[in-house]
Amino acid sequence: MSDAVVEKYDLLCKDEASLIVDYLNGEFNSETNIAFEMHLSVCPDCVALLNTYKKTIFKVRSLCKNTPAKMTLSVQLSIEKKITKHLYPQ
Repeated sequence: MSDAVVEKYDLLCKDEASLIVDYLNGEFNSETNIAFEMHLSVCPDCVALLNTYKKTIFKVRSLCKNTPAKMTLSVQLSIEKKITKHLYPQ
């Protein structure tokens, strides 16, 4: 990939954090997916955040197997809000 393409799709850590859910849900077009994965290839902090998020989702899902879907969604949204607050303190 040329430097111009890399520069065009360069993402900052704050961008990565806000896109993790979409990435894991497979909601990106191919260009965004490439940019996201390029950033991950050079940023161990974002890889760690992504892995932590994956583990958290796995644990929440395993705890909530017999929990009503509405409650599970509420827990997931609460976790996402806490992660966002942690990444963007006011």
